[in-house]
Amino acid sequence: GVRRAKSFQNMVEHFAFDRVQRAIDRADVVLLLIDATEKISQVDEQVAMLCQKRFKPTIIVVNKWDLVEGRPNRKGLPVSTSDYQDYLRKELGGLTYAPIAFISGQEGRNVRQTLRLALDLKAQAADRVTTGKLNRIVRKIMETRAPSDTKGTQAKVFYVAQTMTSPPTITLVVNEPELFRPNYLRFLMNRFREETP
Repeated sequence: GVRRAKSFQNMVEHFAFDRVQRAIDRADVVLLLIDATEKISQVDEQVAMLCQKRFKPTIIVVNKWDLVEGRPNRKGLPVSTSDYQDYLRKELGGLTYAPIAFISGQEGRNVRQTLRLALDLKAQAADRVTTGKLNRIVRKIMETRAPSDTKGTQAKVFYVAQTMTSPPTITLVVNEPELFRPNYLRFLMNRFREETP
């Protein structure tokens, strides 16, 4: 329900965005609705970033796909879902892990499947991975790509455990916490997404 303006220009829009933040905080799964007939706006990007920062399971839902499907793209070829996925991955870079669902609300196409997917994501977020499995995953990651500093100090992970679900929270006990910079933590999160539910 947030206006697709380039930026928030008045207090009403500011309060609308505040309501979006609170709704994301309350949500088990976020369905980020994108209009296929419009370009991705700054507001869409900001909402996507909120989903990422709150670690919410997110589905990017592309509505009105029936109005876009088959139209010529920039190269004159019919636009496909893979073309649009590439566009979304570029524009909403923080949500590269989020599944994308193409729907037509008016025709009801793919709506039920998208809701089933949302329930699956909710169940995945509530999963608990055993400590043994997490330690094996991290050991394998650290063997291939461990963080280090310019002085050659090697990071060591002593213990890994999942301490919460929904969102899954993984705690690492390490020797040098400052070596685990944001880029490396993103790398770890991506590996966890690949290796676990």
